[in-house]
Amino acid sequence: MIRKILLILILVIITLILFLFLRDIVNLAYLASQNTKASVPSITDWYNIGLLLVQTVGAVVAAAFAWVAYRQTQRISSEQIKQTEKIHQEQTTFAQNQAFISLYEYWKDLREIPPEVIDWDDVIKMANLIEVMGVMRAKKVVDEELLFVVYGKLIVKIYEQIQVVRDMNTKEQKGNDILKQAVGAIAIYDRWKKRIEDEKQARLTKGQGKSNVTNP
Repeated sequence: MIRKILLILILVIITLILFLFLRDIVNLAYLASQNTKASVPSITDWYNIGLLLVQTVGAVVAAAFAWVAYRQTQRISSEQIKQTEKIHQEQTTFAQNQAFISLYEYWKDLREIPPEVIDWDDVIKMANLIEVMGVMRAKKVVDEELLFVVYGKLIVKIYEQIQVVRDMNTKEQKGNDILKQAVGAIAIYDRWKKRIEDEKQARLTKGQGKSNVTNP
């Protein structure tokens, strides 16, 4: 809002400069036409010329001051925005860390699934834990980088175990049916699986590069 006001003020001042300049040019032209017989400008002519210069210089100085004030306001506003964003980021990080600490006890039950099970309650529980984590990540309730460092590989491993787990009695695989409705779990698995594979590929590429350097 302040920026718009200052910009309007600058435009008004510039318009006033042009108006005063044109007005005095017209006045001088009129006076000159009334004094064509005089070979030397009269005192009145010199006075009007001096007045025109003073008014023009004054208007230019005023516009310059207004422009400086406008730029200063822009700089202060930019710094205030940066400071506000920094405070917001710090508050967000603090809240995410607090959420992680609160949910750590909830996620401590995460454990690997055996290839065959009799009771599917544990399998459903693991799927629900991954689903909750996926939703928390998507909503940015908890910092994703922190989640990945602590749980990344374990989550991918458990998810894949749920996909292939079989009923010990019927040998039927029901894991995919459990995961089918877990949108958050599917999203976090796909995202972290790709990240793990990309990081692995990057390490291999880096290792090959070092090998080529040492063995030309």
